[in-house]
Amino acid sequence: MISTADTSLAVNIVLGLLVLVWILSRQVQKRPVKPSSLRAPVILAAVGLYETASFLRSSAPAAGVPASVLALLALGVVVGGALAAWRGSQVRVWRDTDGTVVRQGTGLTVLLWLVAIGAHLGLDVLIDHADHGLSGLGSASLLLYLGVVLGIQSLVVQRRAQILPA
Repeated sequence: MISTADTSLAVNIVLGLLVLVWILSRQVQKRPVKPSSLRAPVILAAVGLYETASFLRSSAPAAGVPASVLALLALGVVVGGALAAWRGSQVRVWRDTDGTVVRQGTGLTVLLWLVAIGAHLGLDVLIDHADHGLSGLGSASLLLYLGVVLGIQSLVVQRRAQILPA
């Protein structure tokens, strides 16, 4: 019999992979830079925060979530944020012939996304092996992670777009 936790983990993994495919496909498309481009990251982060909190409420040991686990989650966000800032600095940003500021990711953008996801999953493995009963926390927090790092990358790209000459 499949448990609710297994089903939730599978749903989180599938959702995370679908979002990742959506993000990667949009990264390499030529698209206008919009000041409102933080809507998707905020939605992802909000859903991810809810998923993470739900997971912790249902899975945390009676003594609470160990500080080491919270530190690993924080480390993941810091590393992801640094990679997001780097990605944002490597995205091509230019003024199109009609004056519209556009952006387009490159192969390096995709590679840095894959490294960031690999780092997140690596920290998930560390949490799983810490044996605090929190196996699957990395998967539960994947949408939160994606929202935060996508937001940071978007902010860097927006800032670069603002300083382009007219």
